[in-house]
Amino acid sequence: MFFLTPGGEIVSVNKSFAAMHGYSIAEILKMNLKDLDTSESNRLFPERMQRILAGENLTFEVDHHLKNGQLFPLEVTANLVTVSGKKYILAAHRDITGRKQAAQHVTDALNFNQTMLRASPVGIVVFKAAGPCISANEVIEQIIGGPREEVLKQNFRQLESWKNSGLLAAAEAALATQTERKLETQMLTTFGRKVWCSCRLAPFQYEGEPHLLLLISDITERKRTEMALQESRQMLRSVLDTIPVRAFWKDTEGRYLGCNQPFAGDAGFDSPEALIGKNDHDMGWKDQADLYRADDQQVITSGIPKL
Repeated sequence: MFFLTPGGEIVSVNKSFAAMHGYSIAEILKMNLKDLDTSESNRLFPERMQRILAGENLTFEVDHHLKNGQLFPLEVTANLVTVSGKKYILAAHRDITGRKQAAQHVTDALNFNQTMLRASPVGIVVFKAAGPCISANEVIEQIIGGPREEVLKQNFRQLESWKNSGLLAAAEAALATQTERKLETQMLTTFGRKVWCSCRLAPFQYEGEPHLLLLISDITERKRTEMALQESRQMLRSVLDTIPVRAFWKDTEGRYLGCNQPFAGDAGFDSPEALIGKNDHDMGWKDQADLYRADDQQVITSGIPKL
C-alpha cells in the first residue's frame, strides 16, 4: 500500500510494497510511479488519474518493474483521499503472478485440447448425460454430412438415428454402468447420409456432472470392402460346391484349411468347416495318411503338381 500525489510522486509506502519491488522504503520514497510502471501504464496514467480525481474507485491490472528490471503483474485498487486539505491517491497493490500463471496454464491446456480436436481424424463429440451436445470437432461434419453448428444443437436422446442404429442403447448402457461401450453400426444420419460407423462411448465426470464422450469414425469404405470380399468368397464357395470334382487345400503341415462340399461328404462330414484343422490321420483313409503326406511334401518341395 502507498500514497502518491496526483503527479505520481510516492510520498508514503509500507514495507510490503517496497519489498515486493525489491527496494528499501528509502529508495521507493525517492521515486515517481512512472519509474515502476511500464510505458503502457504510463500512457494510461493521465486518464486513470482523471477518473480517480473525479471520485471514481478504480481496480485494474498493471505490470511493474522490479529493481532487477524484471516485470511482474499486479492488481491495483486506487481511490482519492484528502489529508490536511491536500489530495492524495491511496493505492493497494496485490501480486497476481500466481493467478496469471494459473490462467496461462488453463489457456495452454485449452489451446492444446483445441489443437487435438482440430487435428484428430476421428469425430469427437461431448454430450451431457441428459442429452444436449456441448462440444464437437469439425471432422464430425464429414462423417454425418451436416454442419457442426447443427450438431451442437442436438440432444442424442431425441435422435432417431441413435435409436434405430443401437447407438442410444449403447450410450445408456455406458452411462448406467460407467464403463466404455464400443460398437460398429450403420446409421442414416439426421442429415440424410447413410454411413457405417465405428463408435466408442465413454462416460466421464466434468464439473461434478455426468457427461458422455463419443469417438466416431467413418468405416463405410472398409465395410464395403469386407462385403465385397464376403460376396467373392460366397461366389467361390458356390463354384467349388457345384463343380463335379473334389477339391481341398492344406497348409504346409498337412492340416486341412478348407474343401468343397463334395469332398466333405466323401470324408463323412456334414460341411467343409468340419474338416478345418484336421489332417489325413483324422480321416477314414488314415491307413494311407503317410503316403498322402509324402505326396504333399513332394509337391511342396518340387513345386510340380502331381495327379
